[in-house]
Amino acid sequence: MRRPIDSLFGRLALLVVAVLLLSHFAWYALMRLERSQLQTRYAVEEATFLVDAVRQHVAPNAGSAIAVARQTGRPGEP
Repeated sequence: MRRPIDSLFGRLALLVVAVLLLSHFAWYALMRLERSQLQTRYAVEEATFLVDAVRQHVAPNAGSAIAVARQTGRPGEP
């Protein structure tokens, strides 16, 4: 009896399995690369958002502290 891989069906089955495995591993590698790039992009966007939020929060308070200091002559007191 011949070996199963030596038949046309065996070779075709082996080829299909190899193509499926190759495509699976290629997809996995691409998703890992894309995921790290997305995480980096989201981290940068989050940091930018936080910096802008802090600037918006600090800017009105800094302006009012300066106005209070000008009015009273004492910094930080209303």
